[in-house]
Amino acid sequence: HTVKNYRSDLLRFCRFVGQQTEPLPPIPRRAYLATLAGKAVTTRSRHFAALRSFFDWCYKHDLVPANPMDKFVPPRVPAALPRPIPKTEYDRLLRAISRAEPRERLLFTLVAETGLRIDEALSVYVEDVTLSPGQEGIRIRGKGGFQRDIPIPFEFRCLNLLKRYLRDENLAAGPIFRTGKEKTRRMTYGAALYQWGAICKEAGAAFEIHQLRHSAATQMLNEGVGI
Repeated sequence: HTVKNYRSDLLRFCRFVGQQTEPLPPIPRRAYLATLAGKAVTTRSRHFAALRSFFDWCYKHDLVPANPMDKFVPPRVPAALPRPIPKTEYDRLLRAISRAEPRERLLFTLVAETGLRIDEALSVYVEDVTLSPGQEGIRIRGKGGFQRDIPIPFEFRCLNLLKRYLRDENLAAGPIFRTGKEKTRRMTYGAALYQWGAICKEAGAAFEIHQLRHSAATQMLNEGVGI
């Protein structure tokens, strides 16, 4: 997602300034940043970060004498507060998830109970799963390529769902969540989002898929798990 967004932002910048044969003067850069004034602060911040990273690369390759973005003040993004799903709607969503097909039931139960990001869950391979008694868990590749191990306590419903799913689907290697006729391709974020929309519709609710992650942390805290 980062690569896709940065590419889009840089192409937008290139179209604005046109072809240049000399280092870009300050005025076009200021004019370009002014075109972003009406956009959300998070969008402006991402555009700024894309340009700063690009000119950093230019500086390191001796294409510019310095990073010109250092002369600009970056947009300040306020800290976002968690947005857990209210308890009543959360319970309705869990009931809808429990009636979903096995793949979606496992995916969204896993996210709801462990607080994984949806992309992290979709990136889990069979090889990342440990089901040894007392050591049940999964290895996650998160943001920035960092890996971490997530324990799955025996109280979590997703543990039995995971064992049953691996057995019933006869999965010995490769991605757990798959799509396509041959069921060999990793399930995409778009496919997960579509299935989440169907579950929300059945539950009569409308929440972002990422709010499951916020709700998982809130649920744990409410049950007395230490911060």
